[in-house]
Amino acid sequence: MATAYFPTAIKNYKYGNGPIPFRAVDWKYFDLAKIKDLIIRCLDMDPEKRITAKEALNHEWFEF
Repeated sequence: MATAYFPTAIKNYKYGNGPIPFRAVDWKYFDLAKIKDLIIRCLDMDPEKRITAKEALNHEWFEF
């Protein structure tokens, strides 16, 4: 979600042909505080505190 591509999207890789390679992520283009906040709020164990899907889509991470 944060990188806008599959981390395993490596050219010429076919699933089942060995270990899954992962692409390196260049985090300098991301606001880490915002994405961290969104992930933490989505994964809260308390359903009363956890944000809804609608609230998640309205999170400031998605603002451009």
